[in-house]
Amino acid sequence: FFLGSIFSAVIATKISEAFLKKNVNEINRISKFTTKILLLISFIYLIFLYLFGKIFLSLFGENFVLSYIPLLILSFGYIARSFSISQDFMVMTNMQKNFLYILFLGFIINLAGNYVLIEKYGITGASVATSISLIFIYTLMPILIYTKHKINTTIFNI
Repeated sequence: FFLGSIFSAVIATKISEAFLKKNVNEINRISKFTTKILLLISFIYLIFLYLFGKIFLSLFGENFVLSYIPLLILSFGYIARSFSISQDFMVMTNMQKNFLYILFLGFIINLAGNYVLIEKYGITGASVATSISLIFIYTLMPILIYTKHKINTTIFNI
């Protein structure tokens, strides 16, 4: 989901400016607007992938069609990023260490999940472990931000 990176480049300075001005309303407005667009695009992508994924993967060879289910599972993990701009907020507001710790915990969860699931489920197990770690990461970040700054960086009304 490269779209998150594109939006990050656009909104990063706006988040930083609003944070420096302590303009919580502006940060909330940026969050809601950006996450709505990201979610819309992500769901369109997911529907496209669900309907035409096997056809698209078959263009690369029949062996690639075997990765259809793991690709769908990974897509759900990456959609978690679309519910919040927390990653951008943490990087632009001097919360890099917290961001690093959360990513490290996600890495540990992914490693443990891969250790447990790959032997029994193969590539599907790896995609499940990765999705779980991504959902963990993108759930913990907005919780930490809200706890520390009382700023909601998600699409949800808290």
